[in-house]
Amino acid sequence: MLTISIEKRAELKAWVFFLGLNFLIFLPRFLLEMSTSVLLPVGPFMEEELYEKVKFFVTRANYDFFRFSFDLIILLSGFLLLRKFILIKIAAFVFGALYVHIFIYGLYFNAFEKIYQTNPLFYNDLISLKTGFFITWDSLGYLFFPALLFLGVILAALFFLAKKMFSQFAKIRISAISYVTAGALLLLSFITLYTQGLPLKTNASVQFFLFSFTKNTAESIATHQEIKFLSPDIMQLKLTNVDEPLPVNPNIYFIFIESYGRFAYDNATVSEAHKPVLSLETNKLKEAGYHIASGFSTSPVTGGISWLAYTSMLYGFEIDKQGTYYALLRDTAWYNYPHWTRMLRDNGYTNYRLSSIATNDRMTIPWEIYSKFYAVDQWITWEDLNYKGKVYGFGPSPPDQYALNFAQQVINSSGHEPYSLFFISQNSHNPFFSPSNVAENWQSLSDGSINEGQRSRFLDKPTIEDYASAVNYQVSYLSDFIRKRKNIYDIYILAGDHQPPLITSKGDNFQTPLYIISGDSALIKRLHSYGYQNELCIDVNTAGFINHSDVYHHFLSAIHYSEADIKYTGD
Repeated sequence: MLTISIEKRAELKAWVFFLGLNFLIFLPRFLLEMSTSVLLPVGPFMEEELYEKVKFFVTRANYDFFRFSFDLIILLSGFLLLRKFILIKIAAFVFGALYVHIFIYGLYFNAFEKIYQTNPLFYNDLISLKTGFFITWDSLGYLFFPALLFLGVILAALFFLAKKMFSQFAKIRISAISYVTAGALLLLSFITLYTQGLPLKTNASVQFFLFSFTKNTAESIATHQEIKFLSPDIMQLKLTNVDEPLPVNPNIYFIFIESYGRFAYDNATVSEAHKPVLSLETNKLKEAGYHIASGFSTSPVTGGISWLAYTSMLYGFEIDKQGTYYALLRDTAWYNYPHWTRMLRDNGYTNYRLSSIATNDRMTIPWEIYSKFYAVDQWITWEDLNYKGKVYGFGPSPPDQYALNFAQQVINSSGHEPYSLFFISQNSHNPFFSPSNVAENWQSLSDGSINEGQRSRFLDKPTIEDYASAVNYQVSYLSDFIRKRKNIYDIYILAGDHQPPLITSKGDNFQTPLYIISGDSALIKRLHSYGYQNELCIDVNTAGFINHSDVYHHFLSAIHYSEADIKYTGD
């Protein structure tokens, strides 16, 4: 009968302890990827040839948590070799602190990469983290501080567990078991580093978090320096016809549809539900005398940070970093830049902006700065809406149909023409808790049924079915809104800001639907000559793509009857 000595048993327990803490670092990413990943991906391993079996240990698309932190392996291996020369208490404290640091950084990095499908950058993400903090506070209400305390207890427990694990290795007698295990883990790490290179992708079986943290910090500093060289005078040279008076002055609506991405076309479940709605609303619009120019536009972001998407379109150049955005926002030199709405103001327009999201005292919104940066003449906010009805999803917010029609009522009562109205929808925001039907009378939505206890459902888990319902609602109420307007020659620019978060994956691109709708057939025909299609339901097989920042250039060319410098290009 095989017996294991007490010393060997203690050594094995220490390694099990280590592996458990190591795998725990990768558990959050597995939970985020559970819809596409399995716990034990042994099927492909059993079926593949030898080379693929070896490769499977180095990198795999399945986000199981059986991966290794190179940081922990190096720290522990170094300790095993040098423990006679190391002060155990100090070393255990440092190890515990580094473990918590790695865990928090890994949680941040994996969450942001999953949501935004791009490499996280401190310089970009700090504002999102701050905003997310206050939104979570508002969502949880009185549960926020107990939740914060619970999180603190979790991190403290991880610190003490990591210290205890490290101390276990200090007490045991090291045998061949430890040297062979550490050697095998180091070998796997070096093979991964050699074959995959640095920085390691998140699908690699070994991750080097401290390197990623250092690289993230260095790139954030570099980004901060690069922004200093961005000049409004240089960027203005790229805008053609911007100084010429507009030959016509139609009212213009900028409506960004939250989280409306090409996913609505590419995902079979959503597409099956969405395309019939697009076809139906196309027919209704055409019967009402409207013409459509459509295509896909590539957003600078995906999964969130909408302000980078719509600011890129309004300003006519790509802004893909939050650091860049906030530098421009703070620089008064950009307050005179002839972006889309400022150009309209220079042509006698009054610029309205609708913000229907419920506000709270914990978030300070710099209305005056936004007014200068976007040339806003009048805001229509949650407080103005006087809404007393059911609220939805993120924010929470009233039905977008109510908010948009209320804003139109305010504009009509002012008597200002021409005007522009900017609105980014709220009901299609993650987690896609949206009205399901368009009301015959939008005013009936404010029926006094408001529940004062309702809070944002920002933390709910999104589903593909809810997403399909949300985007269908967006297209339906917007078509209804357009068809009920009196002036058929107004221009409606409807654009998805970015792809939806969480339900998309790395295989999905950054493209979003773009629809320009007007009764001005000559304008729409010029857009068709640039490569736009003529239906809401875009043909994905023939559609090309432009960038969000190109749409302003197309408008300037089309409105001035000139040839566009940038046209739709194929995939």
